[in-house]
Amino acid sequence: MTTMTRMSILLLSGLPALLMTCRPIVEGEAPLPVVTGTLDDVFKLREGQTAEFREPGISLTFLARVVDSRCPVRQQCSVPGRVIVRFLLADSSRTVPFSVDGFLSNTAEDVLTTDIEVFHLEVVTVEPYPQSAGDAEFPASVSAILTRP
Repeated sequence: MTTMTRMSILLLSGLPALLMTCRPIVEGEAPLPVVTGTLDDVFKLREGQTAEFREPGISLTFLARVVDSRCPVRQQCSVPGRVIVRFLLADSSRTVPFSVDGFLSNTAEDVLTTDIEVFHLEVVTVEPYPQSAGDAEFPASVSAILTRP
């Protein structure tokens, strides 16, 4: 078997996995319902879903899980895995895209945190949890807490 043939087989065998990580936009599909959030309380969002916080008059949209290299379930890893999730914070006059980036192990009670504008965001969970190496199932969901320090 030539090198070119082997490369073609490798590329073609990985194509279905690559295509499965993308969620197609289906015409006529109902949008995700808006979640009513309360500062200092846990809320859960799926990718593309928005939480509206009436008291400060803002909304927070979970855009995507960009990176998820956490150690798979039932495995020992010497280094915690990295997770990056993207959000969009908006009020009546502006929108601010931002990422929350951190390293999480599969044994510790870690959270991802960031300060954005006058708020503090704690991402408590990013689900689903990888079941095997390189397995980051999509779409993802997050549980988070938004506070005003």
